Amino acid sequence: PLLLPASRPHPPTYPIMTSQLPIDIHYAKLLPWLLDRRHVPATYRPALRSAHAALLAALHAVPASAHPSLENLAALPHLDAFSVNAALAGLKKSRGATTDILGRFSDPALA
Repeated sequence: PLLLPASRPHPPTYPIMTSQLPIDIHYAKLLPWLLDRRHVPATYRPALRSAHAALLAALHAVPASAHPSLENLAALPHLDAFSVNAALAGLKKSRGATTDILGRFSDPALA
C-alpha cells in the first residue's frame, strides 16, 4: 500500500495590524503629511534654521587641514540629510568625539 505523509495543519494566521504596515507617501507630499499628523511641529523652520547655523559654525571652527571634505560641505548653500551626516562624521573624526554617560558629546561644537 502507498503511504501518504500526514497532512500538516496550516500555520496559524494572525490578524494584520494596520499600524505595523509600511506606508507609501510621495516625496512631494511627505512634509504636509508629517505636519498634518503632527509628527513635525508647525514651527519646525526656526528650529531647522538654528540647527543649520550651529552646524555651519561648527564646520567653520574646524581648520581645513584637519578634515578637507568639511570645507566642501561648508560651501554648500543648502544642506540635506546626507551632507549633515557627512559633516557630523567629519566633525567627530576631527574633534575626537567623546561622550558622557548619557551619550551627549563633551565638545561644545558637537553638542
